[in-house]
Amino acid sequence: MIKVGKVSSVNEKKGTARVLFPDRQNSVSGDLFIVVPFTLSGKVYYMPEINERVVCIYDENGTGFIVGSFYADNRLPSQDDKNKAYVDFNDGTVLRYDKKEKLLDIICDKGEINIAGKKVNIIER
Repeated sequence: MIKVGKVSSVNEKKGTARVLFPDRQNSVSGDLFIVVPFTLSGKVYYMPEINERVVCIYDENGTGFIVGSFYADNRLPSQDDKNKAYVDFNDGTVLRYDKKEKLLDIICDKGEINIAGKKVNIIER
């Protein structure tokens, strides 16, 4: 079963969220697992925001998953270039990669950038 709703709460420690389904008399789900790209040897952590519209699926046992959000008319990405991939945070920080130009931009005007390692090399080619 597929349902669309809005995130009503997030449990950061469990990596789950609850979703309000307005078309189902404003019912709220139990904890739903949040689907991420991988979790075994590497991990991705990114929780949805409260009121974010999400798509949820349920298996035959009733276990639910949030599979992601989707673009809506008022929340379209600021760029529509298929050669660019980016993460745009709500504080203005941006991580952007241009596949065509082979250019990585890191924009962080309101905070600090930390790069840590046993040895850090900056190599111009």
